[in-house]
Amino acid sequence: MCEPVHKKFEVVRLVAIRKDVLAQLGKSQVVNLPKLWRTESDRAHQLFRSAQRIYCRSFPEEERESGRVVHGYINDEVAGENHPDSFNYLVAMKAGRVVGMSSFDVLTSGEIPLTFWGYVATAESVRRTGVATELVSAMVAESEAHCASVGSALRSFFLEVEKPDFSSDEMRNVARPAFHHTRSKAGAMIVVDHSGKPHLVYYAQPGMEQTASGRTASRVELLPVVSLVEAGVQVPFDIEPNTVIQSGRLVRLEGLPRLSTETALGIVKTIMGSYGETYDFAAKQIAAILRSVEKSLDRSRNGSVYVVPILDTRTLEFER
Repeated sequence: MCEPVHKKFEVVRLVAIRKDVLAQLGKSQVVNLPKLWRTESDRAHQLFRSAQRIYCRSFPEEERESGRVVHGYINDEVAGENHPDSFNYLVAMKAGRVVGMSSFDVLTSGEIPLTFWGYVATAESVRRTGVATELVSAMVAESEAHCASVGSALRSFFLEVEKPDFSSDEMRNVARPAFHHTRSKAGAMIVVDHSGKPHLVYYAQPGMEQTASGRTASRVELLPVVSLVEAGVQVPFDIEPNTVIQSGRLVRLEGLPRLSTETALGIVKTIMGSYGETYDFAAKQIAAILRSVEKSLDRSRNGSVYVVPILDTRTLEFER
């Protein structure tokens, strides 16, 4: 039986009031669980359970890692088995309540020191109040501190997004790209061929499971999303996508962040190397993936890869 319309409006109004109250509580307290685990394991475990509930509500089962696997990452980090690379699990808290989480790896042993950002999730009641933005800022700060501790410098942070399918899936095709653009200030790696046509740098994630027959799980085609970090400040992407891309062509390159093809390839190699260290059976796939990325980068004009801001799937239609 449907609820009365006035009750629905009342629920919406109460949610809006709750968001205002939470926003007025000030910034979130952000805790790095592996660090807390070393001194207060019981409290850390409680926070982990609360954060994982938010994580599980935010991602479909096929996209998330199990609590057992993530718990193993944290245990390895606490035991010091990930050095010099570092797994981080951040928990955001307001008024003593867990309201968000983010997990990421700081990779300093590859070709390009970078942060590989895995997940970010917030409780429904605090969305659009700045919690996710605070988690992104904390991620950059933690990453820079880790890189400095091993005598390196953070060059970029990197995440992966599945290639849009232009379906009615709001989360995959609209909400996530909008978050990447407005909150994480991230954009897609793109190359321009000799005719001036833009191409996104796609690649596949190596199979992460080994079956009884020894075959790996099917790979997922991913869109690499990258944000540069310079002197501790993310490079802003304030250019509206539709002023950059018209009729499937880049019409203005001035002001867009650029990578050399060597840096772009180095970023992908660092990520692939992190898979290869853990999953020996993925080595053959990784070699094939890198050949595909190199072929894509060979298209570049003037040896540059542009970072184009993502707002929604309209930006990506030239690759349909």
